[in-house]
Amino acid sequence: MISAPSLADLPSTHAVPRSSVAQSLDPRGFESAAAGAKERPSPESLARQAAADLVSIALVQPTLKMLRESNMAAAPFAPGDSEKTFGAFLDAEYASRITSASRFGLVDAIAGRMLANAAGREVDVRG
Repeated sequence: MISAPSLADLPSTHAVPRSSVAQSLDPRGFESAAAGAKERPSPESLARQAAADLVSIALVQPTLKMLRESNMAAAPFAPGDSEKTFGAFLDAEYASRITSASRFGLVDAIAGRMLANAAGREVDVRG
C-alpha cells in the first residue's frame, strides 16, 4: 500500500500553504510557538500600537467617512451598492494603514504621553 507524503516530507522549496491543522500537528510548530511566547513586545511598541489604534478610530476613520459620504459624483461615477455597503470597512483599513505606516505626529505624541503616564512622570500638555 502506498501512503501519501505528509507536509513535513515535501521539499522546502515547494510552496505549499500550510493549514492551521497541519501547523498544530507539526512538532516544530510548538517549539517555534514556545520561542515566540518568550519574546514580549516592548512597552514602547505597545504604546505606539495603542496610540495608532486610537488615532485611527477617533480621527482618521471619521474623516475618511465624511469624505466618502460627501461624494456628489454623477450617475456613472457615483458609488455603487457594494461601495455603499462596504465603504466603512475600507475606511477602517485605510485609517489603520495610514496611522501605522507613517510617522504620524499625533500618534507619536500620544504614545509618548502614555509612556510618561505609565512611568508616573509629569506630562507637559502644552507641547
